[in-house]
Amino acid sequence: MYGKLDLTERLQNGDVNITDFKTGSSKTKNIIEKLDEEGRLSSHLRQLAMYSYLVFGAEKGKEVLASRLFYLEASKDDKNALYSTHISKEQINLLVKDIEDYDQLLKSGSWIGRPCNYNSYGKNTVCEYCKMAEIYKN
Repeated sequence: MYGKLDLTERLQNGDVNITDFKTGSSKTKNIIEKLDEEGRLSSHLRQLAMYSYLVFGAEKGKEVLASRLFYLEASKDDKNALYSTHISKEQINLLVKDIEDYDQLLKSGSWIGRPCNYNSYGKNTVCEYCKMAEIYKN
């Protein structure tokens, strides 16, 4: 697991804002905040939750005031070009549960049987992890 915070701002009062720059078309609030069939965060919201979780740990309990997604390729009049939210403790708890669940799936080997929800955003490609999983199925 890895990540890179694109922009971290520390305001004069000590609050922290995080912005992740995105390429491609903007997403609506409903798509970003929609939980999947298993009650897990969307990939974009999971990413913001992870950044807030990391800042909280690194800054000894300091919460991120605003977590934002900025879609670089959106038009100037696109109202969805900037998404801003505050990551709640409940969302952090969903993230931690997600990590624990996947850790257990990896340790037990049952991750191989899970369906892949890979989305190549229009590219005709196959998930590289599913290709690697075929090695373990045989």
